Amino acid sequence: MAGLSPLLGKEVSGDRDGGAGCSFCGELRMERNENVRKSGGFLLGVILSAMTGMAQDGALPDREPKAGWDTLPPANVDDWPWWRGPRFDNIAPAGQKPPLTWSTDDHIVWRVTLQGKGHSSPCIAGNRIYVSSGERTPAQSAVWLFCLDRDTGKTVWQTDIHKGAIGRMHPDNAPASATPACDGARVFLPYQTKTEIVMTAIGLDGKRLWTQAIAPYDTI
Repeated sequence: MAGLSPLLGKEVSGDRDGGAGCSFCGELRMERNENVRKSGGFLLGVILSAMTGMAQDGALPDREPKAGWDTLPPANVDDWPWWRGPRFDNIAPAGQKPPLTWSTDDHIVWRVTLQGKGHSSPCIAGNRIYVSSGERTPAQSAVWLFCLDRDTGKTVWQTDIHKGAIGRMHPDNAPASATPACDGARVFLPYQTKTEIVMTAIGLDGKRLWTQAIAPYDTI
């Protein structure tokens, strides 16, 4: 539980059986991080690839990384701004005392149901929780980014990230597998199409700032 204690009183639990929604309530469950590990939460690697402009298979031009590309902003002690926390080690600052047990009513601050299905972890920055969700049909897929109020769980905004064809993936996986990351001014979210890995940046008001293909996507 040490790595989850910044989420004091803020839990996210995913629909592991492929149901229609994601439930958000009290203290983040360990199984959510396990889902991320199993389903390939690849946010950090994708961000590093995007920032270095790394080309793959010659489909994208080589680019020199900008100075400071690997410098991340400091995170507040109560935030969990990207996958595995501020130091990427899933360890929270010392001195926090999260609940060790909960039930339907015990230690639950709020609970909401969101559209779609997701394997990503929540990104927590200030009074906002950012979480991705999506759905997949044989014809196309969709990915959304939700912004929730940390105190109430109410949806502040919902932004459509992608709608269209998607590459082949494991049947237990979901289009929303990557964890959002927030630098305090923007929320970054990678996703895959049928042919590319794409990074998008969303402002804190929910408006899209830019979208950039960063690598080709292919799978066996």
